[in-house]
Amino acid sequence: MSDVSRVLRRQRTFIVWSALIGLALALLVSLIMTPKYRSLAHVELNSEGNKLGLSDFSPDSASAADDLGTNLSTVSEMLRNDSIALEAIRQNNLEAVEPYKTPKTGKFAAEANLPLADAPQRRILVLKRFESNLNVKAIPGTRLVQISFDDRDPKRAAAVVNSMISIYISDYIGRHYSNAVQASDWLQKQLADLKEQVERSNRQVTDFEKENGFFGIVGSGSDNTQNPMLQKLVTLNQSVVQAESERIQKEAIVKLLETRDPELIVGLGSNPQVLNGVAGTDLAVLQSLRLQEAQLKAQYSDMESKYGARYPTLVETKSQMASIQSSIAKAVDNLRSRAQNDYSLAAKNESMLKQSFDQQVTEANRLNDKATQFQLLNKEAEANRALYEGLRTKLREAEVAASVRGANITVVDRALVMPEPNSPNYPINLSIGLAGGLLIGLGAAFYRNRGDQTLESVEAMEALSPVPVLGAVPSLTRLKQASSRGLGSSVGRVINGHSQRIESEDKLSLEAYRQIRASILMNTAGEPLRTILLTSPLNRDGKSNSVIGLATAFASSGARVLALDSDLRRAEISARAGKNTERGLSDLLAEGGNPNDCVRPHDSVANLFLLPSGSSLESPLLLIESPRFKELLNELKKSFDFILIDSPPVSFFADVSVMAPLMDATVLVVRAGVTPKQAFQRSCRSLIDARSKLLGVIVNDLPLDSSNFYGYYGYRGKDFARSYVKN
Repeated sequence: MSDVSRVLRRQRTFIVWSALIGLALALLVSLIMTPKYRSLAHVELNSEGNKLGLSDFSPDSASAADDLGTNLSTVSEMLRNDSIALEAIRQNNLEAVEPYKTPKTGKFAAEANLPLADAPQRRILVLKRFESNLNVKAIPGTRLVQISFDDRDPKRAAAVVNSMISIYISDYIGRHYSNAVQASDWLQKQLADLKEQVERSNRQVTDFEKENGFFGIVGSGSDNTQNPMLQKLVTLNQSVVQAESERIQKEAIVKLLETRDPELIVGLGSNPQVLNGVAGTDLAVLQSLRLQEAQLKAQYSDMESKYGARYPTLVETKSQMASIQSSIAKAVDNLRSRAQNDYSLAAKNESMLKQSFDQQVTEANRLNDKATQFQLLNKEAEANRALYEGLRTKLREAEVAASVRGANITVVDRALVMPEPNSPNYPINLSIGLAGGLLIGLGAAFYRNRGDQTLESVEAMEALSPVPVLGAVPSLTRLKQASSRGLGSSVGRVINGHSQRIESEDKLSLEAYRQIRASILMNTAGEPLRTILLTSPLNRDGKSNSVIGLATAFASSGARVLALDSDLRRAEISARAGKNTERGLSDLLAEGGNPNDCVRPHDSVANLFLLPSGSSLESPLLLIESPRFKELLNELKKSFDFILIDSPPVSFFADVSVMAPLMDATVLVVRAGVTPKQAFQRSCRSLIDARSKLLGVIVNDLPLDSSNFYGYYGYRGKDFARSYVKN
């Protein structure tokens, strides 16, 4: 968490700007968006189907196999189908307005004058735009379906929703009326055949009566009526009539199954007589398959709206739907096969019974007189009349059902014109933009931090350093801000070429250098310590500031301290002290002379003296390697207790490798968040290879609010920092 907090602190400006840019983009998009009005309506799924109609053939019985969720999903899908959408587009003339208007050039030129249903290129484009504005969903826990449509014109949005409901109701009633009419047409053909048969039977009875003068012979009580042969003939005749009725019913079922309409076929399950002819198990399987199909359609619709057409589970669901539809087709084929077999058996049974009846009549003709024939003809005529009346009654029921059947939905509330646009939604859009910008900013911040190879924390330096960290110095930027509030200092620094002074009375900075001084003395206890070399991996790591700050800390304890600038290429010490001395170290090494003539006391720090680098040289390495440099150090040791030497960066010049073995201690100065890890490791190896006594590392420019800074200076340092920032 501390690493995350550190990254957020370092990248806070970038993150804030990312969030603001996301917010601005969301506002810009919202302002550019065309306002759209949303009209919505609710329809209720009817809980009971129409009870009128043929019980044997009515599709209403199929609803028993469907649960509420399946029915709601079915209605939702039917409201979204292309045929209703095309009719709504035609009725509301949407092709004449944007965004549904299509160009009459290019690939649409050949379809410019064709109806939308016959123009595939235009149809696909218009339907895609129409469906992007349409939303149909079932409200969970209710029998309601919500239909909404977005459009630039509020009146047109309401008109589209209302027209879609009207089109659905008309289509539903029309489809079911067509199914009932098909069944009625077939029954009328059967009734015509039965009518002819009844008329023929009646003529035969009448002709027989006229020919033989048998009037009322059936009810005369003659012994002929008790003849076993005649009774057998009567029984066979009834069997033939029953077999014929069964054959007609089986044939009706076969005709119905030839329609291959699953909804009509499942309706067979409501008639127990039909179940005796068609396997109830197959019907139950078909009902179960239809239920599974409806459930898969509902899942498919839900996942398609959420995840898109390429979602893997959506593809699997579509495959399952295809498998279920194939199983339904197989189940229908099995039912057709069974019904055909039943019909064939019924026809054969009827044929066999007729043959038996004919044989029995022939035999009876030899044994009975004309009265028996009359009785048989009369019975046959009565049976045909009963069958005819029964089928005619059912035909009338079917005709009534087809004429009065209603839709399976009821309009709860129609779509109304809305006064305010539904989109753009400024609060939601701005929230999304702000959240998106913030997420992008956070992601980019951590990605940028991932590629940051600088030493940011004390823990990172301790993990890479072969020597301990001696202490941490607060951020110079904060010290600069403090100086602008009137604190001042005798420790100088050059910022953008201008010398500024920062007062050494800054307790937080002085405490840091005192801590470093204590760490140096503790690590060199029992060993001579007169000369301390301070170097850094790169320029601008703060080593010159550290020399002056550490020299001030040594001088505050009463010791005589000399700050020596050995960077003969750049005169840093003199610039930080606000001086421009002509003679310095380079002049003493090149020309000789008394070093005390070049040493200058510090303006405001007692016991602190400065020896500048002198004239700048392009190749000072020869002077550093000369015996005069070592002799000069020995002479200076006689006058000063401690000599702190500011040297060039160890990564760039060989001067440090020459001077470091001559020193009692070497300290490496790094800058938090600036010094690269590779340069730090390379500098440590160079100093160790030069056989210098590398004492430790000073972490420079550490932020005041860093947990590493508090860790080195405890609550006192924390209190100093709080007071520092507050004041």
